[in-house]
Amino acid sequence: MSAAGSIGELNARYLNPVIGAHADHNRADFIFLRAQSATLRALPWETRLRPLRTWSELAIYSIMVLVVAISSTALLRL
Repeated sequence: MSAAGSIGELNARYLNPVIGAHADHNRADFIFLRAQSATLRALPWETRLRPLRTWSELAIYSIMVLVVAISSTALLRL
């Protein structure tokens, strides 16, 4: 086989890949039972931590801090 033939074969192999793996899966395989169970979520120790803040809440707080900082520096310059 010539060098051009082997290069063409490699290009064909990479341009048209054949996936040889297959797995049978169910939706239940991807669910973490503790997080999805209503009885476990209702236990008292599951609610002891406050939920994290969303990005929009963080943006509101940061805008408020920025406004207070700018207004306080403006008042100090007077």
